Amino acid sequence: MRNDIGGHFGSQAAIYAVCNLSPEAVSSIEVERDALSGLPWAKLHCTNDIAATAFFRHLPGDSPEEQFKGFMEKLLEPGFRHVGRCIYILVSQHLWPRFGH
Repeated sequence: MRNDIGGHFGSQAAIYAVCNLSPEAVSSIEVERDALSGLPWAKLHCTNDIAATAFFRHLPGDSPEEQFKGFMEKLLEPGFRHVGRCIYILVSQHLWPRFGH
């Protein structure tokens, strides 16, 4: 899942995303010229839809709604609890002693 939405977005994730894009997904690619160099560059407004679709590739469920609910319940909520503990450990072990407490 990390590879599908992270820096290693591969061809399998891209193919899945393009084949499973919502029919309501509408986006654009905008080409502009750099003000200083005059070189063209592209703004890819379609990347959010592609990444969001690829995100669901490994999630169980028959519909995007079921997949998202499963993600929230099984991954995000427990992960959020761990983040709180990690921050507590970092503060108590690294920041708090530096301030002389």
